[in-house]
Amino acid sequence: MQINIRTKNLESSDAINEYVHKKVSELDKYINVHVGELEGGRGAVEAFVELERTTQHHKKGYIFRSEIQIVMPVLNSVRAESTQADLYASIDEAKDEIQRQLRKYQGKIRTNRQRNKQKFKKLLHISELVRFRKEK
Repeated sequence: MQINIRTKNLESSDAINEYVHKKVSELDKYINVHVGELEGGRGAVEAFVELERTTQHHKKGYIFRSEIQIVMPVLNSVRAESTQADLYASIDEAKDEIQRQLRKYQGKIRTNRQRNKQKFKKLLHISELVRFRKEK
């Protein structure tokens, strides 16, 4: 997965970049399920991370906003945004929201597969008299 980090009103440091790469790479195990069958593989997946320091007049100090968007060929895209007083907490909250969305989608895929398996199994259990009827 390719990770693109963009900062606004904030100086990017190696520690922040490493932390973002670590957290977004944890999502790779959920993405592998959705994109694994495609020809492009996981290289076709891109993650866009935007980190911003904002000031809001009703809150004291710096407020950090992080936005994570993952673009996959299977899904349209998955996006989460978080605003916290701590940059690292903001990144964690956005990552947790993306993880929740991917798990939800993974559950839907699993449910549909099970439903299709049951339908196919019912088709196979047709009476032998019907399946092997001799033509005269």
